[in-house]
Amino acid sequence: MCAESNLPATENCPEKYALTFFRQEDGSIYIPYAFQDRGIPAGFDTQTCPIHPAGTTTEEATESNSYTITSSVNGTGGTITASCKVPKGGSKTFYITPATGYAIADVLVDGQSKGAVSSYTFKNVNENHSITVKFTATESTPTTEAPTSTDTAAPTESTTETSTDTSEPAPDVQTTRSQRQRYLWRIR
Repeated sequence: MCAESNLPATENCPEKYALTFFRQEDGSIYIPYAFQDRGIPAGFDTQTCPIHPAGTTTEEATESNSYTITSSVNGTGGTITASCKVPKGGSKTFYITPATGYAIADVLVDGQSKGAVSSYTFKNVNENHSITVKFTATESTPTTEAPTSTDTAAPTESTTETSTDTSEPAPDVQTTRSQRQRYLWRIR
């Protein structure tokens, strides 16, 4: 920083200094002038702003000091934290959330399987990385069983049941036509 203006230093600035700031875990930045003699407070990462040449923006100057972590979903079924830039030596955690009816099948970090994890943290980042997640459906598609008999007559009072299947249909259970008929006959 330029001591005269407190703006990013240029080659023409007579007195330059490096500005140290602290990045909190929530991503906000804090410049602690009061902490100069007391050390770094717990829960903060440190990072030093570079002094960059005249004519460049802060983004251009810090571009060489950051790396891209590209995140993606292979197919459908959920989400992952968005791709981002991470400062050199920094850390970033990616959170993976399956949609209803899906589960995490696999997470690939730089092409290597990490299993079905719900988060992954890149630590001490010093190169570009990629993270890809694949989801799998957990709910089966309902199927309808074909009738086993061509007899479509409704049961009557005098009908005798000869089936050995005594299971009762339940609201969330698939039933056969025969089970439905028996159930309806019993509630008459």
